[in-house]
Amino acid sequence: MHVHDLIRRIEHHAPPAYAATWDRCGVQVAARRETVSAVAVTLDPTPEAIHQAHALGCEFLLAHHPVALTPHLPDRLDIYHDTLQAALAADLWVYSAHTSLDANPDGPAGWLAQALGLSQIQVLEETFRQTPILCVLPKGRPQDVPQGITPVMATPGSTGLLLAVWPEDLDAIRAIASGPWVEAPLSAPVRTAGIGQVGDLPEPVSWETLRTRLEHWGVPCNRLVGQPPQRITRVAICPGSGASLGRAAFGRGAQVFITGDIKYHDAQALEPLGLTVDAGHFSLEEIMMRTWSEHLARELAPLGLHVHRIPGHDPIRMG
Repeated sequence: MHVHDLIRRIEHHAPPAYAATWDRCGVQVAARRETVSAVAVTLDPTPEAIHQAHALGCEFLLAHHPVALTPHLPDRLDIYHDTLQAALAADLWVYSAHTSLDANPDGPAGWLAQALGLSQIQVLEETFRQTPILCVLPKGRPQDVPQGITPVMATPGSTGLLLAVWPEDLDAIRAIASGPWVEAPLSAPVRTAGIGQVGDLPEPVSWETLRTRLEHWGVPCNRLVGQPPQRITRVAICPGSGASLGRAAFGRGAQVFITGDIKYHDAQALEPLGLTVDAGHFSLEEIMMRTWSEHLARELAPLGLHVHRIPGHDPIRMG
């Protein structure tokens, strides 16, 4: 598979437009090779992960975290230097799907919300907002819409075909237009994406029941802030580091907020608001990348592309 075809498939799950403005998603290290036969999926693009990917015969490493949020000259002998050296020596592509993946609630980042059966899901911090484009094609007919495009609206009118499509489909519609035509943004419907999710459980549960489910899925529950509620109907989740979203989570009615990297003063601020589960930065994201690697393996196997998962390493352990 050509590397750009692979990147397009990755970005279908983790659209770059969804990423936070401060983030550094996308290609981290380019390689000279243009075709890919095997992909490694991992949480962190460490030198060890790159060496393992190369040993597995992979030409492409898909990581969640970027090599660096602020790339700079490799003027020091540190892990950044080692990572670049390993990737360049192996002629290995390195790609990061960081907040571009986090902000897609319908993708692997939503694995826990899906496992819990949450409904009425809202994002905690919006990073993307989009409305359709209304097009008027003077001589257009509904059957002229290219295959693979599902319009938001396709209505024949006295002035031609009234067609509403999402911006990513606009070029395909322009290609079939003949003669003068009109484009105008609509105010609805609205498509949003963002970091963190909050939603309703299928039925109320006790903290003991919820804790049992979380631990069964590999989510640690031994660091808690606040008191467990007697009855839980609404839960918020933010993989990785989500302390800054705690107020938004409880402000939207969550009784429990599951995230990582809660510091002392974060805990002081969140303690009176509800129960916060500090699952650590690693656990939710490691399961997310395992989930994504399994999905990519099913998607890419028919195309002859092998997907290998390289387990991540949590540097924090209980003594």
